[in-house]
Amino acid sequence: MMIIQYAAGQLNELAATSRRAVKYLGLVMALPVGLIVGFAPALLRVWVGPQFEPLSLVLAVIVFPLCIYCAVVPLFTIQIAYNRVRVPAFVSFATGFG
Repeated sequence: MMIIQYAAGQLNELAATSRRAVKYLGLVMALPVGLIVGFAPALLRVWVGPQFEPLSLVLAVIVFPLCIYCAVVPLFTIQIAYNRVRVPAFVSFATGFG
């Protein structure tokens, strides 16, 4: 959708679509992530057993960033449409190497 809008030269609609996508995906992902983080001890107790319940903080730390990461994923399409992927590629490589 975003690449089509860029190709058609509809940059205002592209900005509006990306804002809506980030907002809605952030809100949609906040509910399951919040439930998993909130019920992490009970979820681990039922899923893998009571001996893993102390690891609920690890589960919360791993899952919590997903609501932010999943919300900004549509913005990567804009970088691809503008053909500006060199800097994000180098940053990803450097952080992966680090």
